[in-house]
This record gives sequence, C-alpha cells and structure tokens, in this order.
Amino acid sequence: MNMKSIMNPRAWMIVASSIALLMVGIGPMTASSGDITEMSEDDFGDLYTNASAEDKVTIEDSVEGGAYFFGAANISFAVFILGFAFLTEGRTRAKSAIFCGGATILFAIYSMAGWDGGTFYSVISVPMIIAGVLHLNSEEVEETGATSE
Repeated sequence: MNMKSIMNPRAWMIVASSIALLMVGIGPMTASSGDITEMSEDDFGDLYTNASAEDKVTIEDSVEGGAYFFGAANISFAVFILGFAFLTEGRTRAKSAIFCGGATILFAIYSMAGWDGGTFYSVISVPMIIAGVLHLNSEEVEETGATSE
C-alpha cells in the first residue's frame, strides 16, 4: 500500500470531525457540577476560592456557559467538516480537506486564545491537510482511497 491510498481525504475528515465531536464537542456540553467547580478553580484561582457562596454560583454559571458555548461551537465545526466530506468529490474534496484542516487550527488558536491550545486540533487536522495535498492532482478519489489515474 502506498501513502496516497492510506491518506483518503474523506476518511480523515470523518475521523477528525468524529474525534472533535466526541472529545471537545459533547464533552464540555455535558460537564457535571464537579467538573464545573474544578474548571472554576482552575480559571479563577484564589478569586473563586475566597468568594462567597453567591459569588461562587455566579462564577460557576459563567464557566458553565462558556463550556457549553465551546462545546456547541465544536459540534457545529464537526458538522461543517462532515458536510464537506460527504458533499464534495475529487479535487474539490482535496481542497476542502486542506481548508477544513487549516480552519480547524485557526479556530483552535482563536478559541484557546493562543498557540498553546492548538496541539489537539493540530493532531486531528494535519492528517486532513496531508491527505488533501496528496490528492490535489488526482482526478477523483474513490471510497477506498485509490485514485483513478
């Protein structure tokens, strides 16, 4: 098997969006109250620890809203990638894989407020980008990953 047959853009787009959907999409949206308390302590430190009970509830509500929004944004991003995976073909799918991989990394930089948070997203995006680049010159990419050249 050659590298080009292993790196099918559709397959890597499905894998990347599924991982993002499960790990950073549904996960934050279903955070328990214990998780929210932990995240509040991590985010606010002594401000949260020394806060009154009413202020802790306010901080936890804010953190919970942020986690829910982050999860919802990742779910919508995963659906976006899946749409490209199933609604495009051939060279257009290869370009879409490159675009989705790059957009995912940029989303990580924006949503994580810096370069440090992009590691997870880079790990799931780089195979998409590589698959897209490998198939840019192909006429059509079949489901098996073989080309019609």
